[in-house]
Order: sequence, then structure tokens, then C-alpha cells
Amino acid sequence: MAIAAAVKKSDPQCEPFVGVLIEHHAPRSRGDTNWAIKGIRFGRAARDKCSAALVDVVDKMQGAFELRQDQDGKTG
Repeated sequence: MAIAAAVKKSDPQCEPFVGVLIEHHAPRSRGDTNWAIKGIRFGRAARDKCSAALVDVVDKMQGAFELRQDQDGKTG
């Protein structure tokens, strides 16, 4: 949700941006994230502008967020 909100705020043409699908994956090294973008929903947003904004947002947020698994092994 934070990624989509940041992309929407980046440009008025990105306001209709719907969001991203995140998937859990094993980090390759200690400093790596444990998530990656699996899919992108642009809606009626300008794809070129929103794609550029998404790259910037993800670069900034990758170190800030970590997916956790609950006791059942589900990611959340």
C-alpha cells in the first residue's frame, strides 16, 4: 500500500495507479530484501511516468520494508 501511495503522489497522471503485487523470496545476501514485485496494476495511469516513479519508490523502500512469516509459515 505504501508503494502504491508513493507512486500516486509522484505525478498527477499516476493518480489512477492501482498497485503492485509483492512476493516473498529468499534474500541472496544479508543486505538484500526478502521481497520482489511480482506484478503491476496501472489502471488508467500513464505507464511511462508511473513506471519511472515506481523504480524510484522501490529503490528507496527496498531497505525499509521486510516481509515476515507468521507461525503457520504464511507471509504477511
